[in-house]
Amino acid sequence: MRILHIIKNFDFGGAENHLCVLANSLDAIGNEIYLIGGQGTQQSRLSSSIKFIPLQLRSLLFLYNILWIVYYVLHYKIQIIHAHQRYPIHLASIVGKITRTPLVVTVHGRSQYDLRSRFSRKYADKIIFVSQFVMENSIRFPEIQKKVVYIPNGVLISTIKSVKKICQVSYVSRMDSKHCAVVLMIIHHILPRLLMDYPLLTFNIVGGGHQLEVVKEEAQRFNQAFNKEVCLVSGFQSNVMESICPSVLVLGVGRVALEALGSGIPVLSVNRKRLGTVINTENFPFYKANNFVAVGHNPPDAETLLAQIQLFLTNQLYFQTEANELQSYVDEEFNHLKIASRINELYKELV
Repeated sequence: MRILHIIKNFDFGGAENHLCVLANSLDAIGNEIYLIGGQGTQQSRLSSSIKFIPLQLRSLLFLYNILWIVYYVLHYKIQIIHAHQRYPIHLASIVGKITRTPLVVTVHGRSQYDLRSRFSRKYADKIIFVSQFVMENSIRFPEIQKKVVYIPNGVLISTIKSVKKICQVSYVSRMDSKHCAVVLMIIHHILPRLLMDYPLLTFNIVGGGHQLEVVKEEAQRFNQAFNKEVCLVSGFQSNVMESICPSVLVLGVGRVALEALGSGIPVLSVNRKRLGTVINTENFPFYKANNFVAVGHNPPDAETLLAQIQLFLTNQLYFQTEANELQSYVDEEFNHLKIASRINELYKELV
């Protein structure tokens, strides 16, 4: 099949990483893949047989975007359009209607945001949710209920046993004004107290964004104050797993958490809105249903987050044993080729 994926940005982020792996997986099982989006660092990770079409997707360029995407759909005889993120979903619903091409959309965030356009809800043929919780709460849109399907993110399962660094904790997120708040909290209020009991601890910060320089400056001040390199700012990494594999613990949610678990690394579910617990075999079903976000939990504060990290550090052997078992769970349910095959079957139904 000839499949066109559309995404606004193609840099660091859960949707971007998801699409990169999905596109490569769909390509590997015999499809002809095209991808329209803003130029970004994910391009280098795409299979050489995938055609990337750079296009600046902006609301001010609405008619221009529509005309070009219609042209590409007709020129390449696209059989399925698959859109990601709110604005591309809105564009794709119009293009799909004009060209009479079946449309699949993936909701990576909140349905009230990604599906805000009534036109999108009406003309999408299938709507994939990566979070079962978000899908169940999409009931506010009764017109889409016959179209929805839960298909989680797929990930590459690592078979490489990495050499762990003593007490390296990694935080992975986009470094913008919202998401870097937790990083700064850890640097200012948590690391000084952890170092009293764990003097060899290091904090690895992974992710790109417009606030990365602020994070680097704060990390440098911290390292100078303690006269050693505690904060390691990796920034954007085209392959996140290479940077976090030596970690004893990863802090994050969504795709980051899933990739870490797929590599046998313990995960503490935390972002700026929700602080959960270290994921184990008992609570795994809850986190799996919620895209590894601690739905219903409170936002992180310094005391509670410190307590969760300390709980992990005093029980590392237990949590590592749990993570080793969870790796097989992830392989069974989230293997990238299995997920790509499920989505491929969805395409075949529509074609």
